[in-house]
Amino acid sequence: MSQGSAKATGLEEMRQAVGQLPRAVTAQLRSVAFRASREVKDRGRQNLLSAHPGAKTADTIVIDEKESEKRFLITVQGDPERPANLPLWLERGTRYMRATPYMRPAEDSVRPTYVRESEQAAVNAVREALE
Repeated sequence: MSQGSAKATGLEEMRQAVGQLPRAVTAQLRSVAFRASREVKDRGRQNLLSAHPGAKTADTIVIDEKESEKRFLITVQGDPERPANLPLWLERGTRYMRATPYMRPAEDSVRPTYVRESEQAAVNAVREALE
C-alpha cells in the first residue's frame, strides 16, 4: 500500500466518524435529558406534596417523549374528579388562590446540572467518535 492510499484511507475513516457525530451526540444528549426529566418530575411531585399534602394531582405528572422533536415533555394531566385547570391554578395561582409553584422550581433546580451534563455528554461523544 502506498503512502498516498494510506492517507486517503485515514481521511475516509475520519469522514465516516464525523458523519456519525450527529447520531452519537444525539444519543448521549437523550440519555442526559431522560435522566433530567425524571428528576424534574420527581422534584415537582415532592414540591406539590409539600405544599398540598395528599394532593392527587401529584400522581398525574407524566413524561412524554417527543422523539421526532428530540425532547421530553413533562405535563400534569390533572385529576378527572377536579377542575382541568387545577394544575395550572396551583402553579400560577388565581385572583382567589395564591400560587404554589411546584414545576418551575423543580426545573430551575435541575437546570444547572442538566446544562453541565449536556455539555460534557456532547464532548464525550465527539471524543469517542474521533478517537
